[in-house]
Amino acid sequence: MSLLDDQVLAGSDNGLLRLFDISNALPKDADTPYGHDVLTFDRFEQLTSVHINSTDEQFLVSGYTKNVALYDIGTGRLLQLLNNLHQEPINVAKFAYHSPFMFATSSFDHDVKMWDLRQRMVRPCYSATSSRGNVMVCFSPDDQYLLVSAIDNEVASIASLSVGCWVCYLDWPASVIHKMPVSVLLIFFEVCMFLFVNCSYPSSKLIALSA
Repeated sequence: MSLLDDQVLAGSDNGLLRLFDISNALPKDADTPYGHDVLTFDRFEQLTSVHINSTDEQFLVSGYTKNVALYDIGTGRLLQLLNNLHQEPINVAKFAYHSPFMFATSSFDHDVKMWDLRQRMVRPCYSATSSRGNVMVCFSPDDQYLLVSAIDNEVASIASLSVGCWVCYLDWPASVIHKMPVSVLLIFFEVCMFLFVNCSYPSSKLIALSA
């Protein structure tokens, strides 16, 4: 949280959501909890993702359901339960960096969608489809692109205000991916993020890596 640097929002897969104050000194021993609860929010079962908006006023929660919950940080209230945004579970919901109303969702139904909380949540502002189930989505720092990763070997950059374009594709079979150490996969993802943030590339540019 950028405006409230002494507070941390945490969620767990049992649905528990808590806001902690960590401005106190370090705990005296390992059995003493670090910080104390400021707020406890209504549970969101099978939680997988928590993300705060750009004004630190609201946050989104998603999980192994087709729904997304919107909470108010100041009051702890559940503001909206946005139902059936996808056909399959929504593993990640991420707010934009510069707009407190825009957010993106990725799902195992192969779709990535962008939404505006100021509009009726009947249809997304934008939608793109991957060839496999999506596992992650995030905005670029200027909010002009979405970085999307799908199962096995798909990583794509999508222009958030126009037609999407591929910028990175891993031509690695699933058998290779599954045997690869997590540390190697994380390094590759960091490289993709560096290119995503720092490179100005035409829509036709494709980066292909083969094992």
